[in-house]
Amino acid sequence: MTALVAFPDAEAAIITHLRGQLAALGVPTPVSGRVPNPVPARHVRVVRTGGLRRDLVTDRARLTFECRDSAGEPGAIELARLVRAIVTHAPGYMGGAWVDFAAEVGGPASSPDPDTGTPRYLLTVELHMRGSEM
Repeated sequence: MTALVAFPDAEAAIITHLRGQLAALGVPTPVSGRVPNPVPARHVRVVRTGGLRRDLVTDRARLTFECRDSAGEPGAIELARLVRAIVTHAPGYMGGAWVDFAAEVGGPASSPDPDTGTPRYLLTVELHMRGSEM
């Protein structure tokens, strides 16, 4: 019989990891799975946009990061650059979850917020996350 394996909540783990890493870099930035109301001037939204189980113990979580900065495009691209560096730094623990490998699926691309026009950059990364037996 095959073991039951549970995978970490990829969004929650990476949100926790990003908050800590950005603060450690001197760039404390709100990071969440939803856009807060009111919207902060600078914000990172993390959304799981797919991904499949690779094998018995590995989940390939595909996450999209929305990096916004109402101060202007230079701030939004700088935030995207930092997020990219942090989330592609594997292997290692990220927010308590073991990440074996990080694969960039889509590099930073300009995508202004459709409702407000706020500068926003999107990037997508696939994180190979280790599950644990239940």
